[in-house]
Amino acid sequence: MKVIYSFMIGLILFNFYACTKQQIEEPLTENAKLEITYLDEKNNPTEKRTDNILMKLKDDESGFIMVSRKTGENEYTDYLIDTERNSTISMFYTNKSNFPYKIVVIQEGVSMVGYTSKYREETKDFDIIWEMSDGSTTNRETFTGITVADLFNHAKTSGVDDNTDYQIKTLKVSVRISAAINKYIDDNFDDNPLLRGKRWNAFCNFWKKVFKPIVRVVTIIVAVFVPPVAAIITTVVKVADAIINTIDNAINKTEEAVKVSSGPKKLYILKTPNNYGEDNQYTNTESIYLKDKGSLTNIIFDVTDDVIKNFKVKVSIPNEDRWYSIIDGYYKFSNTAKQNYTVSADKPLIFSNELKNNSDINLIVERLGTSIGHTVYMNIELDTPILINDKALSNYQLILQKE
Repeated sequence: MKVIYSFMIGLILFNFYACTKQQIEEPLTENAKLEITYLDEKNNPTEKRTDNILMKLKDDESGFIMVSRKTGENEYTDYLIDTERNSTISMFYTNKSNFPYKIVVIQEGVSMVGYTSKYREETKDFDIIWEMSDGSTTNRETFTGITVADLFNHAKTSGVDDNTDYQIKTLKVSVRISAAINKYIDDNFDDNPLLRGKRWNAFCNFWKKVFKPIVRVVTIIVAVFVPPVAAIITTVVKVADAIINTIDNAINKTEEAVKVSSGPKKLYILKTPNNYGEDNQYTNTESIYLKDKGSLTNIIFDVTDDVIKNFKVKVSIPNEDRWYSIIDGYYKFSNTAKQNYTVSADKPLIFSNELKNNSDINLIVERLGTSIGHTVYMNIELDTPILINDKALSNYQLILQKE
């Protein structure tokens, strides 16, 4: 007999309706249960503990299942699968993180690959930069400030080891993130969509096509996932061959989508090298004041993942005709190789067609002897949004403060 783990909520779930446009049509049943089973490498149920689990609502006929697999040395991937329509939402977790760094959505041969910012505990939100491909063209769109509270609520699951408990926790997080993205789209979709453009509508319509059939089940699961879990019991569940084939297909299609995506694009603007802590990051619109002649500061542009194209750093003084001459008298700009950057009216201070991981820039700003009577604005500009200091942005500004 295959060993299955089911855990139950020790409370009655009733009158719980979704607040989105896709409302739950009937109250939840009492004591909704989730069934969990281990899967072998071929996605067949097994009594043996493995690094792969399948989870589903007991007696649910919607075809919605959740799978968590160990997909690398330090990586786990969650798959939220609609087996009836071959749609999949996948989330990637690395180094036992509780928050995914990548999200992949697949439906009928079309894919979206999203790279997430960090989850910001202080504001309970995060950003996603999406790429959507139909095999011939790729578009990019940014979702900013997706809010989700109580994201990491989790009562340790008794009867399973730490790895399986971690996988159950990430599945909770994945379902809550999916619900949060759906709410974000619902809240913004009709908010003057013409201003958002056709690409925004394409992203939203694609997401709704994937998510709408499972919204009710996901809402129930979110309710079931509210701690504390009351108990774990053993039972038996059968996994049809068709579902196993659907899992295989979801995994393969997700891998294909990741291969053709351009990858995460991350830029850190740091005060000292190799330290990515928030205290070492320059904040957007941060003021830098160099007090004395010869005093200097480092501004490190650090790329950690894939190439960033058309990277520009521009300096300016608004409402000054000969601003470039004024700046040239205030500051000297150079790098660690003692190469000087020229302040010019018609060229950026720094331009890189391809800023790579191994070609990070350490910009040294040195104050010259002249008294500084103007505020100088330094703008970091990119063609498309990337993750700059873990926020989805296409520009960043630092301010060299006058006396």
